[in-house]
Amino acid sequence: MVKRLTRDRKVGAVAALHDLNQAAEFCDRLDLLSGGRIVVSGDAESTLTPENLLTVFGAVTRVGINPITGRTAILDIRAPGQEDPPSREPRSIWSAAAGPASRR
Repeated sequence: MVKRLTRDRKVGAVAALHDLNQAAEFCDRLDLLSGGRIVVSGDAESTLTPENLLTVFGAVTRVGINPITGRTAILDIRAPGQEDPPSREPRSIWSAAAGPASRR
């Protein structure tokens, strides 16, 4: 909807997104900020690089392509010095919820 409105009205839209994969999917241009200043700016492919993400967030990442959308995606993220992610063996997934909806 936002993309259509910006195209039809010939205007831009600004969004502050903290989910970088979501930003990569929906934004034409990304600005990575640190200390309130733009550190790197550009399209998702040139902005969301392992080097840039290490510089801005201090995180070791693996960046690739979302196989469904074909857009840039962060595939793995961890702290420097943390072990490589475990192999793709089956694992348990736990979920917890709180609030009125979880009491049904």
